[in-house]
Amino acid sequence: MNKKKIRAKILKLRSSLNNRENKQNRIIEKLKTVISNNTIIVAGYYPANNEVNLLRFYYFLMKNDYSLALPFIFKKNSHLLFKSLKLDTELVFDKFKIKVPNNNCFMVPRVLIVPLVAFDSNKNRLGYGGGYYDRTISFLEKKGEVFKIGVGFDEQEVKNLPFYQYDKKLDVVVTPSRLIT
Repeated sequence: MNKKKIRAKILKLRSSLNNRENKQNRIIEKLKTVISNNTIIVAGYYPANNEVNLLRFYYFLMKNDYSLALPFIFKKNSHLLFKSLKLDTELVFDKFKIKVPNNNCFMVPRVLIVPLVAFDSNKNRLGYGGGYYDRTISFLEKKGEVFKIGVGFDEQEVKNLPFYQYDKKLDVVVTPSRLIT
């Protein structure tokens, strides 16, 4: 199956998952064991399109003095930028109807939490097809080491994703039932 067909199938499946809250809570508990150094900048994402909702986890990070950032699309066909997120940060909708911090405090993360459309056991990921995370990972790797964590529901796993030259692998995938390392 090609990426487009996989994407359509998994997005439909993800939109109708049962027991979502419980599954998200299990992902959050696993993330707390994976991210345990509050001296590094962590970048998350604001959930959209039935992605794993990690807002409760971000609150935990902020309450425990982690530096947290959310992605921001500055221009099409470029890498993502990241804006600081604190407990009192106002969030506004960007032109893509995704909430972003309403500030100009840009950060360079060393841990990147990546939403997934699909993934496989080899830590390959499938996104929405815009290439933003692949470009961002390339950009961040040129600046130093970045730890890439994919989060998704078990139901989003496929046997083998097509993998191309510019696709970037993850370091770990976190699901409700396991850590793929």
